[in-house]
Amino acid sequence: MLISSSYIYLTVTRVGNTVEISWPAEATGFVLEETLSLSGTLSWLGVGPAPTVIEGQNVVTLVIVAGQHFFRLRQQQ
Repeated sequence: MLISSSYIYLTVTRVGNTVEISWPAEATGFVLEETLSLSGTLSWLGVGPAPTVIEGQNVVTLVIVAGQHFFRLRQQQ
């Protein structure tokens, strides 16, 4: 199912020393990316591991590290 990227929201949930980032599983063709700053020249990098589908949501679990991290979904071309 194709979903407009303007309607896809990321959900971020802290679970112990990890953070779960999720979005609807039917939103296919998207890549989760992160950057450490939203000022200056932006450098967005892909986030691994690949998402796991849990209860209709793509879920990526990351260990919490120091500093700010900003996330986005980018639709693959």
